[in-house]
Amino acid sequence: VQHKQGKLYVLVCMFAGLFAASLTIPKWPAPPVKTYSAISLANELGEWQFTASPPINHSFIGSVRYSSRLYRDYSRNKERVSIFIGTDDRLRRHRSFLSDKNGYQDEIGLELERSVIDLGSDIGQAVAIVTDHGTRRMLTYFWYEGVDSTAREIIYAMLALDQSPFRRKNPARVTRLATYVELTPDGRMHAHNRLHDFLKEFKSSGK
Repeated sequence: VQHKQGKLYVLVCMFAGLFAASLTIPKWPAPPVKTYSAISLANELGEWQFTASPPINHSFIGSVRYSSRLYRDYSRNKERVSIFIGTDDRLRRHRSFLSDKNGYQDEIGLELERSVIDLGSDIGQAVAIVTDHGTRRMLTYFWYEGVDSTAREIIYAMLALDQSPFRRKNPARVTRLATYVELTPDGRMHAHNRLHDFLKEFKSSGK
């Protein structure tokens, strides 16, 4: 009995010590309400012209959260490319924009191909996905900026560091480019070239 009482006494002292310590630690200031700017993109990107702002399928996104986002279609003659940009201000501990859904345009479909490609030193590696939706086939590229390794992201989330004075100042960002794949032997190559042509103009815009 005395042994059990001794353990209980130690636990009470530990919790009392932690409580006393918490009273001496200054409270973290509330993070600023807005630390990011709205996303903008020119209506003309070289030969590519802005044509529409497609509606976002919120039921597909589900719990994936963006602080700000931009979703646009651009066309060059009869060619079309869609671009989606989403940012995360990191102020919501229990919600994140890190999701595989960022690799798909509104619906997942049947994944035919997935690979990692190099988009140059200013972007680095991106994920390329080919999906079949029955009546159409899509090629998407997507990549993250301002995101650390999986282990570091888990630590930041578990310790709520982005809601503390240790928060990362710049928002994280995801970019997705998508285009159709013609059902021809060269359809995949044409879609790849189309995205790279658009990407070249997108990079030139400074975004």
